[in-house]
Amino acid sequence: MSELHPIRALSVPGVAKSDLGERPELCWMRLDQLYVDRAYQRDLSERSVTLIRQIVAGFDWARARPAVGVRHEDGRVELLDGQHLATAAASHGGVTEIPVLVVSDRTQAEKADAFVSLNRDRVAMTPLSVFRAALVAGDPVAVAVADGLERAGARMLMRPPPQGRYEIGDTVAVGAMRDVAKAKGPVGLARLAGIAVTARRAPITTMLVRALALCLWSREYAGDVKDDAYAAALLASSQIELESDARANARARKIPAYAALAMDLWRRASDV
Repeated sequence: MSELHPIRALSVPGVAKSDLGERPELCWMRLDQLYVDRAYQRDLSERSVTLIRQIVAGFDWARARPAVGVRHEDGRVELLDGQHLATAAASHGGVTEIPVLVVSDRTQAEKADAFVSLNRDRVAMTPLSVFRAALVAGDPVAVAVADGLERAGARMLMRPPPQGRYEIGDTVAVGAMRDVAKAKGPVGLARLAGIAVTARRAPITTMLVRALALCLWSREYAGDVKDDAYAAALLASSQIELESDARANARARKIPAYAALAMDLWRRASDV
C-alpha cells in the first residue's frame, strides 16, 4: 500500500540562503550534443563500465535522473553530471536523447566545483533503505527475508532504534539475512531466527546470523547439535560477552569473528 506524504518545508534557522541565480531549462538533448571536460572529470573506470552495463541492461526512465550541464555558444552541452546515463543511452542504441537540466554557463573552476558537489552531496541509500525498496518491489529474496523473520517472530527494522533500544527478535543485519534467505529460503531463515528469538537476542546481530548459519549447515557442525541446545547455550551467556570473546579468539586464530563464535557456540551447545 502506498504511503504518499506531501513535501513540507523544514525550519532551517541559521542557514544563509544562497542566491538562486538564473532559472535553468529542462531540455531533451541529442546525445551527439553532449560532452564532458576531462580537465576535471575522470575517465570511465572499471566500476563505471560495470555500472553502465547495468544501466543498459535495465534501462528505464523511472530509474534515470536528468543530467546537469552548461550550454556552450556553439550549442554543445558540457555535462557536469550524467556521464554514466549519457554513455549508457549511447550504448543502448535505442535512446537518442536524454533529459538535461541546462544551467547558466560557469567558469571552469565553478564547473569543477559543481561536479564535486553533485557527486558528493547525495544521500547514499543504506542497505536497509535498499531492502525496504526491494521488499516493496517484490524482490523474491527480500520477500523471503521478511517471511522467514515473521515466521520466527522477528523483524527487520528500517533503521537502528534510538539509544540502541532493540526488542527481542529485532535485527538490522540485512546482508547476512539476505544471504541465508538466498541459500536456505524463508523456512531456513525462520529456523535460524527462531533460535535467536528463543535465546531472547536483542538485536540479532550479523555475527550471530553468520555463526548460526555455520552451526546449522556447514559440513563441520551440521547435524551434531539440536536447535534448542544452541538456544540454551545462547541464553546461558550474554551477547556482549560471547561476541567479545569471539573477536579475541578470531584475532588469535586469524579467522573471521563469526567463525570463532560458531566454534564456541557448537562447543557450548554440545555440553548442554
